Amino acid sequence: MAYAPARCDTLLIPTGPAGDHLFVITTDACPNGLHVLANFTKVAPDRFVDDACLLAPGEHPFIIQDSYVLYRSAIIQPALRLSNMVDGWVYKNGYPASVKLTNRILAGFGKSRFTPKFIKIHLQNLGLI
Repeated sequence: MAYAPARCDTLLIPTGPAGDHLFVITTDACPNGLHVLANFTKVAPDRFVDDACLLAPGEHPFIIQDSYVLYRSAIIQPALRLSNMVDGWVYKNGYPASVKLTNRILAGFGKSRFTPKFIKIHLQNLGLI
């Protein structure tokens, strides 16, 4: 059975030498079949932190230390691509995020100075921020 992407799903997506990063599907598919995804990164003393959406350990099983949403790395992907990548074992399906957490992440797109403009425009056109 083919994977059907849904809001709140999480995917481990290869992002280069650092390995896989956990992305959350923050939106239902829009009329054009697109989803907006955002990923987490851990708080580190030598790194700037975007405080638009901070996460504490335990807010999601994958979060084991203080983390934040890295809005500058948000992506838009078609549902068909997400399905193909999961079905092809390139992306790995993770434990879903709660609706509460997903709503916080979605709200942060409008708060973060680092959300790419094309993402903000897309979400504004959908009336989500």
